[in-house]
Amino acid sequence: MNKVLDNLKRSKTAVTSFYILLGLYVIALISDFMQHQLLSNWSFFDPQLISKAEANDVRQAFVRIAILIVVIVCAITFIQWLRRAYHNLHKAKITGLKYSEGWAAGAWFVPIMNLFAPYQIMRDVWVKTKDYCRGYNLEVGDTEELDSTKQKGTSTVALVGWWWAAYLIGNTTESISSNIERRAGASIDQLILSTRISMVASIINIVALILVIKMIRESQHWQNLFLDVWNTKKEATEKPLSESEDILD
Repeated sequence: MNKVLDNLKRSKTAVTSFYILLGLYVIALISDFMQHQLLSNWSFFDPQLISKAEANDVRQAFVRIAILIVVIVCAITFIQWLRRAYHNLHKAKITGLKYSEGWAAGAWFVPIMNLFAPYQIMRDVWVKTKDYCRGYNLEVGDTEELDSTKQKGTSTVALVGWWWAAYLIGNTTESISSNIERRAGASIDQLILSTRISMVASIINIVALILVIKMIRESQHWQNLFLDVWNTKKEATEKPLSESEDILD
């Protein structure tokens, strides 16, 4: 496709998915706290505690399965949104982009590369989209519109860095908790440690989700302006393709 495409619907879908995941992590934090209380008062000779432990295991399993499902949905919707945003920069002939547009999706699945490339791509989207819009406003002398867009998009590119750091730390902490739990066996002390680390991971993931929701919303504000500017420059007479007309871009 040679057109810059509307990305608003995809941003809304991604944000909705992340809100659901945010709610699930709050539930996971509460569930872990309940498990921690149970383990702290544990006795192998108390039949009531054993019964509560069985109920606890069912609850924890349900929460984890729900999170896994929603994480997959979030990954799909976010990558689709990011892929289209990067596609639009390429179709508008923006210079200085670090990757070809296909890497906006592919970089997530390449070991090592997935530790830095998605951040660089998101940073490209954040910076280049703003620069394009601000450059046009300066070009036509529309200082009123420029001031308005500055007020609406107040966050700096540091937001992208904070999101990526929280995302990586949250995933790492979660992995550490899972590894300790797998090796704990019947060790109550190790299960308590695993639960505490899991609670920390949930808090970090909640922070990461708040940041990514804010990042998508602010970036999409500039992407909407980007689309308007591109259409104005090209003196387009037709509407941009709808979501249903293009799935891959």
